[in-house]
Amino acid sequence: MKPDTESTPSRRLPTREHSLVRMLRRAAQLETNARRASARFTTWRLAIFAVGLFGSIIPHKLGWTLLGNATLAFSFMLFLIVAWHHNRLEDRLHRLRRWQGIKQVHLARMRLGWADIPFRPVPVPERHGYATDLDLAGPHSLLHLINNTVSSQGQERLASWLFDQPPEPAQWAVRQALIRELTPLSLLRDRLSLEAQAVEDADIDGRRLLAVLQKRVDSPSFMPMLLTETFLALATAGLMLTDLVYGIGNYWMLSFGLYAFLFLSVRSRSEEIFDHAQSLHRQLERLSAVIGYLERRSYRAAPRLAELCRPLLQQDTSPSTSLKQAASVMNRLSVRAHPLVHYLINAFGPWDLYHTYRLQHLQDRIAAVAPQWFELLAELDAAASLATFAYLHPDYPWPSLQQPDDAAHLNGAGPILDAQGLAHPLIPAKARVANHIVFQERGRMFLVTGSNMSGKSTFLRTIGINTCLAQAGGPVCAASFRWSLVRIGSCIRVVPRPLRYRPDRGLWRDRMCAGHRRELPGFSRRRIFPTGLAAWHRRPTAARCLHPHR
Repeated sequence: MKPDTESTPSRRLPTREHSLVRMLRRAAQLETNARRASARFTTWRLAIFAVGLFGSIIPHKLGWTLLGNATLAFSFMLFLIVAWHHNRLEDRLHRLRRWQGIKQVHLARMRLGWADIPFRPVPVPERHGYATDLDLAGPHSLLHLINNTVSSQGQERLASWLFDQPPEPAQWAVRQALIRELTPLSLLRDRLSLEAQAVEDADIDGRRLLAVLQKRVDSPSFMPMLLTETFLALATAGLMLTDLVYGIGNYWMLSFGLYAFLFLSVRSRSEEIFDHAQSLHRQLERLSAVIGYLERRSYRAAPRLAELCRPLLQQDTSPSTSLKQAASVMNRLSVRAHPLVHYLINAFGPWDLYHTYRLQHLQDRIAAVAPQWFELLAELDAAASLATFAYLHPDYPWPSLQQPDDAAHLNGAGPILDAQGLAHPLIPAKARVANHIVFQERGRMFLVTGSNMSGKSTFLRTIGINTCLAQAGGPVCAASFRWSLVRIGSCIRVVPRPLRYRPDRGLWRDRMCAGHRRELPGFSRRRIFPTGLAAWHRRPTAARCLHPHR
């Protein structure tokens, strides 16, 4: 093991960073031009309104009624046309700003500008063997850097790829092939993020949406009640019209009173649907936009992505259309948030029951296939995050998996790790130091020594975090990386204990300096580690061990 400050992969010319900077400059210029055009549209709308107002009033005062009406109609139509184009421009300007935000976050990920990278907490399993030691979760962590998911299930899938290791070799091969195929498709990844964040920045809560789509509001009296209320609403309208024309009397009040009684008696049945509708219709709209883009895209140059998206393309009814219809129904049911409007609409007909009936039909159609859509989205979302990480760091190589043959596996062959120019991806390129390390023998242990703050623990974390990236299917911060699947365990951060006051010495003693041992889940005290690393400074304070995957 020796440092290699000249072969650090991130010290090449950052052409990808320069292209992002140029792209953001062009986007800023487009935004400036769009804001100027929007201001001109506003001026035109005010001018058309003023001309239409005075151009219709003055002719009427002069007795030219026909000219005044024509001017008013022409001004109204012209105002609607200009307003439509203005709204279209504002919508595109909003999407441009969202797109700028996506690119700015990409630039911050390249520069490790943590303050500009959105942080989304990821729960770490209790007593996890290496997540805390290797800085996989939390602020300024690996997940903070690479987590670009748009759904809660995608974030969980990405975290599981890092926390649940090692994967099966066949599973790892399929995953890495998908990530490598997605890496050059920056437009697809950014478009998915743009569609998901067009309205709000919150994640798409797949589990909650799936629970709502699969939970029906069944009641044996639901359909008879809907038919009864529909009949009473039609009878009320007919009797009221007859009374206005022929003056038969206020018999319509009887049917309307019975209708109102039935409406109030069944109103509580839609309480649960209303609670979901008020908060989920926007998420359904975003999900339908994401899936709609995947449906329209061509997959001729992306066979693995086509295989992943096959459930979306083989449905009789477009999944995005079904989700859009569900979002529309949820949006109409959310009118209950405005009591006055809600009662007024239901006074004309069974609004709540009718849209609940429509929602049930949609649930019957998509409840069985919706889990496939969310599973697909989670896999694509997690793979797109690692693909974005690879795209933003084109000098990071793809690791090479060394699979031992059957004879070597039966003979207990040790793990293989051959890394050249290995560096830490969470340290800025100008500050990090690259090293070479080779493991090729079973039972071999490296002992890293040095003074305080000399980089022993950082070196151990460098090996661990790059191994996690490799086994998750992503690229690594190295010149080359060849390894075999390993089980990771670490004890780098010692367990903190409170400071104690020593009366005999008259000073505070930090018990953390003693390097108290911490149990590793899944590792026995008596088990001999076949290969590993240990850092030593007066007392053993850090260790990382690799186990061959069996």
